[in-house]
Amino acid sequence: MMNTLIEIIVYGLSLFLALILLPLYMKKLSSYIEEVVCDWPDIPNWLNWVFGVFLFLGCLTAQDTIFFESIVIWLVLLIIVPFFYLPIRNSRTYNILSVTTFFLTAFFSVTLFFNIDNSRDLIGKSFIPNYKVYYTTEYYQTDYVDKEVKVTHVNTGNKTLDFVLESIFPFVYRSFIGLIEFFSLLTNLSLRKKNKLIKNIL
Repeated sequence: MMNTLIEIIVYGLSLFLALILLPLYMKKLSSYIEEVVCDWPDIPNWLNWVFGVFLFLGCLTAQDTIFFESIVIWLVLLIIVPFFYLPIRNSRTYNILSVTTFFLTAFFSVTLFFNIDNSRDLIGKSFIPNYKVYYTTEYYQTDYVDKEVKVTHVNTGNKTLDFVLESIFPFVYRSFIGLIEFFSLLTNLSLRKKNKLIKNIL
């Protein structure tokens, strides 16, 4: 019951925030997408899908094998790399690079969004003394099939902290990832505008 209540509160607040921000930035986002589509290379649609699928699978593999390194790569793409594009005055080149970077951060965000266990374990082992965790599989019956659910059991010696990491962390973490991806989008929009100003001045 408590988990359901937390989920309703966190996702409800996230949806409320999205509904507030969407009208404010929809026009800028639409303009940015139109520019990108206009200057995007003439690549067959099926090839775009193939690249997208392989990119997603690559990010998913990275989360299981080089999780910490993938987070570092994601943060570099998110915060540092977009500023390298400012001196580029060719709008076609700029748009292709910026939207490619945004897609990369988006794919990493999606895979991070679903990979809660690695995130929680990385944070727990780094900052919480005596952090221990194990996972069990539980089954429950629905109207049609038996469902298998992976259950997390955290043991830190503090029951309140255990509850926070098991029940609250997944929802707060996913909301945080969503906000970070929104920040990435705003960064791309802001830098695109600065790029236009620099090009006009020069």
